[in-house]
Amino acid sequence: MFQCSDMITPGVDAHGNPIDSRQIQDHFEEFYAGIFKELYTYSEIKNLHVCDNLADHMAGNVYAKFREEEHAANPVRNFTGRFYVGRSIMVDFSRVTNFRAVPCSQYEKILATTEAATSCI
Repeated sequence: MFQCSDMITPGVDAHGNPIDSRQIQDHFEEFYAGIFKELYTYSEIKNLHVCDNLADHMAGNVYAKFREEEHAANPVRNFTGRFYVGRSIMVDFSRVTNFRAVPCSQYEKILATTEAATSCI
């Protein structure tokens, strides 16, 4: 859901112009505050996580953990079929309860490849 303006090339926008890191941070904070505020209308949020990692299939994904599990049903229903910045929002329930305990297998492969390339130098 979240798209950072320098997601493809860090520090550079889609037109090749340099982006100030403060602008990137401000953009993220505006997004985070907005999505938090909207999700909080459904129920108290225990955790809100926006993915930012080397494996681009996860970058921008937003995960919200509500105080009560059953409170997650309304946002799933209400976000389904909506669009954000011209892109369809894909909504589903997740079994993940602790993001630090769940490694991304694609990230692990990227990391292993990077480490192997680094060790060969």
